[in-house]
Amino acid sequence: MTSLTVELEDCIGEGFISLLDSRGEYLRELSVSCSTDPDAAADNVEGGQQGHLFNLVVLAVATRCSKVSKLSVSGCGLVSSGAVDSLQLLNKLGSSSWIRAEAGNWFRNLEVLMLMSYEDTLPSMTIHSVLLNNILKSVKSLQVLSLEGNFGSFFTDDYMSSILAENAFVELRILDISVNDQGGVRGRIPLTIVAAQALLEKCLTLSELRMSDWNLSDEDMVLLRDLVTANNWELSLTRKLRTI
Repeated sequence: MTSLTVELEDCIGEGFISLLDSRGEYLRELSVSCSTDPDAAADNVEGGQQGHLFNLVVLAVATRCSKVSKLSVSGCGLVSSGAVDSLQLLNKLGSSSWIRAEAGNWFRNLEVLMLMSYEDTLPSMTIHSVLLNNILKSVKSLQVLSLEGNFGSFFTDDYMSSILAENAFVELRILDISVNDQGGVRGRIPLTIVAAQALLEKCLTLSELRMSDWNLSDEDMVLLRDLVTANNWELSLTRKLRTI
């Protein structure tokens, strides 16, 4: 078994961790979805916790699936206290030094990373910013990065710059950081033309940059497209905005 799809209707529990303990080294592709309304499930899941779905799955895969090349995580589900304790999740997320020291050993073969949450979930579903930052600094083989949901709340120009300073994403083809796929609203993600220009100039294999919710004006888009034309890059710049 090298490809696995996990679809859950209650929560991510200790069984998921046990599965990765036994089979994780064989996995190349993993898709995890836990989409049940947390409010509806809370009474049925002892010790269920909101807000850690992406942290738990990503960290569990990072530490147990050394050969994974594609990871997709979606939903707004709960995680069990047992799973959180088994992974020592809170202690690890609370130690930036541990994350920095360990991240270089994770996801060495990762080519596709897709995280999708729901923008109207309360509390907001996202991923720990330090965890994601250090992962993105280390994934040298990444070809597709798609973050849909509230992940963009901490994506500033400085955040992106800190990543690009250590990883130029020499194989990245598609980058999509958005709130949802229904059309963007300018400024919901605080990335500006500064980050866009840095990506274009450093990520030389980039073929599609999707910026629907970024803080870009029409004039910024003209400048970026002129930059693409002037350098004869085979690159599509996408900004799909809501009409109302």
